[in-house]
Amino acid sequence: MRRFTAPIRRLTPLAAAACLALSAASVGSAPRSWVGGAAGGSFWDLATNWQGGILPGAADDALLGAFDTEIRTSFSINSLSGTGRLTLSSSASLTLASASTIGAVTFTSGTLAGAGALTVTGASNWTGGTMSGTGTTTFSGDLALGGSNTNRDVFAGRTVVFNGTTTWTNTFANGGRFRLGSGATLRNNGAWADNTAFDTSISNDFGGAGPFQNLGNY
Repeated sequence: MRRFTAPIRRLTPLAAAACLALSAASVGSAPRSWVGGAAGGSFWDLATNWQGGILPGAADDALLGAFDTEIRTSFSINSLSGTGRLTLSSSASLTLASASTIGAVTFTSGTLAGAGALTVTGASNWTGGTMSGTGTTTFSGDLALGGSNTNRDVFAGRTVVFNGTTTWTNTFANGGRFRLGSGATLRNNGAWADNTAFDTSISNDFGGAGPFQNLGNY
């Protein structure tokens, strides 16, 4: 009996790389849809709030729909979209790689970072926390800038644009300060109402140029 043995073919480096790329694509990123409900509340970090029980990763797009969500820990994603309210509190950190949009923001502490631009379409609140990275944050709706003993830090090339009515208040001296630097810019295109009751400041604490540009009404 004659036996035939198939020849052994070794992949060239180029072919091997192509196979690896195909394998990576098959298990690559996918849109992650929010399905949060009463059981899971509004917390981003609970896997049960996401379709399939999978938290969004660095290459993923988070689809929030009309739900309100709250970030309490650190996440890096490609982008997010939704019409609800996003809350950043405690030690929350959200890094965006690509252009994103959300209906409203409540920003009390934590960090918003990354190269991705974020457009906020509705009425929002910003009392404290950090914005950094080369992306632009645009508040298209009205914004309340409350202030107690917290600071709003903007640096590392971040641009924050105010297109609606921005109302700045504080409850005691030096509350609700803006601390800028390292290429950060605040740009008012709308109506900025400075209703601060005590001394406060927009200062260049982090070095480099850190201007406030008023192209609207202050």
